[in-house]
Parts: sequence; structure tokens; C-alpha cells
Amino acid sequence: EEKLKQDTSNNPGSKLDFINLEAQPEGLDGIYRENMERVCAEGASDDFRSKCFQFISLICAAQEPLPQKMVQSIMGDDAFCRVKGKLSLLFPTGADGRIIIIH
Repeated sequence: EEKLKQDTSNNPGSKLDFINLEAQPEGLDGIYRENMERVCAEGASDDFRSKCFQFISLICAAQEPLPQKMVQSIMGDDAFCRVKGKLSLLFPTGADGRIIIIH
């Protein structure tokens, strides 16, 4: 318990609650919900939300992981960089340069 308290004090502002582990999101559904609420929080522009939807649609509709360069060329550099930076926890790029889905 002392170690958990120390970890909590060493990580101020962290979303991780080292003492109350039940406060963590439950399962993948909880992880996705929490991150999507963070990314598309109140105040996010309709344009940004639309670009997020476009990105997620491209990734989820594909039969296999898409190369990052392909998605970037479809969306455009600016939109891709803005969205990918925010969604990279849920849709990381693998060592092969393809965007994968955490599942």
C-alpha cells in the first residue's frame, strides 16, 4: 500500500489511480469509451469529429491493417496528423508501418 501511495504521489495529474484499481476502465469497451470521450470532448469542432469518424471508418472497414501512408494520402497530411496524434493510443502504427486496432 505504501508503494501504491508513492506511485500516486510520483505521478501527479496521472489518470491512473494506483490505489483504487477499480477506478480503471473495465475492458476494451471502457478503454475505448474513455479515450473517445477525451478525444472528442466538448468543445471539439465538428470538422475534427468528422475527420476522426473518417479515420476510424477507414481503419475499421479495411480487411487488413492499412499502411499509414495510404490513410494519410486519403485524408490529407494536416487532417491525418491531427487525428492520428489524438487516436494513436487506440490505433497505433505497427513496426511494419500499418495502423492496427487494439482488440
